[in-house]
Amino acid sequence: MSNHNHITVLESGEYQREVEALKADPIVRQMALEIKGDVPMNEIDSHNFMGAANAEYRSRGGHLNQTIGGVARAIKSLLIDWEREQRS
Repeated sequence: MSNHNHITVLESGEYQREVEALKADPIVRQMALEIKGDVPMNEIDSHNFMGAANAEYRSRGGHLNQTIGGVARAIKSLLIDWEREQRS
């Protein structure tokens, strides 16, 4: 039996543009600050986190997300960027 727990994702340029726009959104930046150090990076990739992040983003007035994973990916990317900046 093989393990089918891994998902391959092909990201379009449109998806990447969405993530970059979300990374600049003050709502997403605040959400990332609020979870910094409290949520394991691998949890951010979970479907539950993605859905919760989208719901929270919209409840705060966000409107830039078009995909289920955009907000979560932007949060994760910001956290990675900030971690790299701290190490530099």
